[in-house]
Amino acid sequence: MLNFDKSTGTIIGAGKNINKIEIPKTIDGVAVTTISAGAFWQCKTLTLVTIPATIKNIGDEAFSGCSALEKIIVDKDNPNFKDIAGVLFTKDGKKVLAYPNSWGISYEIPSGIVEIGESAFAWCENLRSISIPNSVQTIKKEAFCGCKNLKSAMVSDSVIEIHTTAFAGCKSLKSIAVLDSSITIENSAFTRYESLTSIINTGKIRPISD
Repeated sequence: MLNFDKSTGTIIGAGKNINKIEIPKTIDGVAVTTISAGAFWQCKTLTLVTIPATIKNIGDEAFSGCSALEKIIVDKDNPNFKDIAGVLFTKDGKKVLAYPNSWGISYEIPSGIVEIGESAFAWCENLRSISIPNSVQTIKKEAFCGCKNLKSAMVSDSVIEIHTTAFAGCKSLKSIAVLDSSITIENSAFTRYESLTSIINTGKIRPISD
């Protein structure tokens, strides 16, 4: 069910037909410490993931393409990560890391979040609306990439950086309001639209170094 690299303690893949998975603390006596990038990519029947206290690292897009995923639950004793109502965050509550595709059609990011992580909402095809609080300063690359049913986005004046392809492939997106004239927008942050009719933006456009 899980593909595990014993030499690094890393979950590197999973069976595509799994429904629920509770990641163990150890496998064959080896501590499970890492979930690799794309480990559960397109596990379309997966509805629930439980993450143990031993996990130290989670790669980008670890849960992307999991169209049925409803919740990501983190052991309360994990020092690095936590969930808030089934959505994955860093333990300090400053960065949202992964939003389950089937959590809901709209989501209000909690106040206090500073960064929307790389691919955090990527390929969430059920998402139609997103509320970004004034605390958010950075929207990382591919944050909302492939959210084909997202219809509108308002970027608050607290945001100072929008990275490349942050909203790429949002086919239903009709309007984007960028409210701060001092914002830095990386090239290709807004690309591959079919319905987009307006981008309200007075911000600077230049490359951003990761």
